[in-house]
Amino acid sequence: MKPLVAGLAACCFASILTGSAPAQPESSPVITRSEPQDWRMLASVTLGSRIDTPAEAMLYVPPDQHTTQPVQLAEDPILRPDGAVGAFSVEEATVYFPVAGSAAGYEVDRLSLKAEFLYKGQPIPIRPSLYERDASGQPVHSGGAYGVWSFGPAAEFVGNVVLQFEFEARSWNTRLDEDAARAVAWPKGDWPAEAASSFAPMLFIDYGYDDTYDTASLKRLVKEWTGDQPKSQPPFVLAKWLAGQVAQRFQPDGQLAAPDTIAANSVQAGRSLGAMQAVNVFGAQFAAEEMTGSPVDMVLLLTALYREAGLPARPVVGYVAGEAGGAAGFGGRSDQPEIGPYAWVEFALYDETKPSLGNSLTWVPVDILAMRAGNVGRRPFDQHWDGFGSGEYFNQLVPIAYHLHPHNLPAVSYGQGQISGARARAMGGVRLIPLPSLWGWNLVPFTPICQHQTMSLSATTPSRSAEDVRRERRGGGR
Repeated sequence: MKPLVAGLAACCFASILTGSAPAQPESSPVITRSEPQDWRMLASVTLGSRIDTPAEAMLYVPPDQHTTQPVQLAEDPILRPDGAVGAFSVEEATVYFPVAGSAAGYEVDRLSLKAEFLYKGQPIPIRPSLYERDASGQPVHSGGAYGVWSFGPAAEFVGNVVLQFEFEARSWNTRLDEDAARAVAWPKGDWPAEAASSFAPMLFIDYGYDDTYDTASLKRLVKEWTGDQPKSQPPFVLAKWLAGQVAQRFQPDGQLAAPDTIAANSVQAGRSLGAMQAVNVFGAQFAAEEMTGSPVDMVLLLTALYREAGLPARPVVGYVAGEAGGAAGFGGRSDQPEIGPYAWVEFALYDETKPSLGNSLTWVPVDILAMRAGNVGRRPFDQHWDGFGSGEYFNQLVPIAYHLHPHNLPAVSYGQGQISGARARAMGGVRLIPLPSLWGWNLVPFTPICQHQTMSLSATTPSRSAEDVRRERRGGGR
């Protein structure tokens, strides 16, 4: 076996060197923001190759008709039923990690996005770039972007590879002026490009890994809940009404994150408290048909209903930081914010009478999980609803991605989860399903299908280090 390419650079923590930071939004006429909080978001992915059975391995990377590079088994695959570590060769690699933009409650510094790749504790030289517009020059779906890093040539990996990502963001608490929002009418012309892009097909809303979803249930819900006239009321009224219906009727089941279920051993270091494999999701079609699913399914359902009704919307996967969460870990209520991964919805309001895009387009946050936990959907419609456009904890929410899997990119990500109840019955008793994990990569000559991943997320303030956060989670205080 050839060793990894010699002469690795001493420092390979590569920042994004191309692209542009998202425009700083001007003050929105419908949302007032206050109490800014700066965050440094950290994500660490440890990739190993412990697989119990070949059948289990096949679940980690499902067939994806939207992936241009077919996934293949190596001639000497790293399937090891005894749990030993195998090897895989890499000539070139491209890694994708998402980065959000700007909205009413946050601004992400895209140019702060950087990464470090480690093998046997040593950095791998990487080349960074930023993907924020497609080949036609249009913004990436829903206004998102991706850090893109490439490395190679390399030879053979044996054991774990660690990918570390970092970016900076600022979050605010927000207060929605409902009278001003109600006055914003449906646009007579086109939606701005960023908002319009959210109508394009999206994984887990319009299609799955291997097929296109049936949207009949979504259409039925919009028809029933709006009297088949979704645009008879202003966009704000439609958005609040649909959010109230979902908050009352949907029953979250399980956790947002699929926890890491494989115990650490001598060849699988890097496990941390609260580590996850992937995002737990079954898709908008199932959520609409059964009115149950994971917390992410609830977010996808509301996003899909907004889009079906003609209102631009996007899901946001992020992180609850600071003191907004309850007990750390993944064992709390599925519809209550706690420190760790989280998700919410944003819909677009567009006031054509404003002179510039900066104060005419507003992405309004809807924390549908907190709304359900607070039973706000049963309150009078003309009252303020906590979580709908307003939140005194929103400055503790750090956005990461607008998609669960790199959108329309030739990326493979690893993750699996166990399903039960109605979801298992719908699949004929199958207990394991492939799940997305926000990031992805593409390897040449092939992308191995039998990797196991552990993803850990944390957010720190300028006065608190990542070690501070880990110590607090272990119960050691500051």
